[in-house]
Amino acid sequence: MTMADDFMKHSTLKSGFGNNFKDYLQRSFDKTRLDQAQESLSDFLKMESFEGKTFLDIGCGAGIFSLSALNLNASFVHSFDLDEESIECSEQLRKQYDIKEERWKIERGNILDRAYVESLGSFDLVYCWGTVHHTGQMWQAIENSLKLVKKGGLIYFGIYNDADHFGLFPDGRFGSSRFWAHIKRFFFHCPKIVQKTVEYAAISAIVLIYTLSFQNPFKKIKEHGKRGMTWRVDLKDWLIGYPYEYASPDRVINYMLSKGFTLKNIRTNTGLLTNHYLFCKAPSIIK
Repeated sequence: MTMADDFMKHSTLKSGFGNNFKDYLQRSFDKTRLDQAQESLSDFLKMESFEGKTFLDIGCGAGIFSLSALNLNASFVHSFDLDEESIECSEQLRKQYDIKEERWKIERGNILDRAYVESLGSFDLVYCWGTVHHTGQMWQAIENSLKLVKKGGLIYFGIYNDADHFGLFPDGRFGSSRFWAHIKRFFFHCPKIVQKTVEYAAISAIVLIYTLSFQNPFKKIKEHGKRGMTWRVDLKDWLIGYPYEYASPDRVINYMLSKGFTLKNIRTNTGLLTNHYLFCKAPSIIK
């Protein structure tokens, strides 16, 4: 049984991500968080405005990056997610900000569904951050995503780094990617009460690690949020993140080059965090 099969068998399609995002919108989301998300998107794409550009958000989650693209003057945004509660989050934001459906389309969809992917057309800007590594078929999800980029268009991936050594990392996490693959599968199958216990234990452990390494835990937690999310939301997102796959920068870059894409920007880490990639689809690409 593949990770994707395991997930679909045991999931109600309310995987925990959507519930986490709902809690975030209710408790933490505000203009400051939106500005942070918008700035991070504009900065990495090196574009101050998306005017005249269409934007696709694959695995839209809370919807804040779709909203950010609209605030950056994207002409049209299409958002989809497999998780029903994530769709509800995005629809909540569309209603809250009084955005017409003609500018922001939101629907439930699966990046692994080839027929669905083919129905979407192509876009100037494709945002696929933190999605493909949770599908259980990461490389197929990446391949499907590439079909959605217009010639000359950009795709922004966020993919977990392959930490091939058992280390203690600056953000407080420890272990290797392979170690966490087993932990996340175990966590996914645990009862909710056990998951909550593990969550609080993880919070305590990370705060302790910060303290023992002479880092102010309150300062570290306060500084978190460059992409608009909170420390607690990102920690829970990490714990519930199953299926879980990862790849080294070399492997991702070589794959994309083989598909006719060129690297425009990159931000990597040596631990378990997400690597950022921005690729451009060659205007003459035929693959």
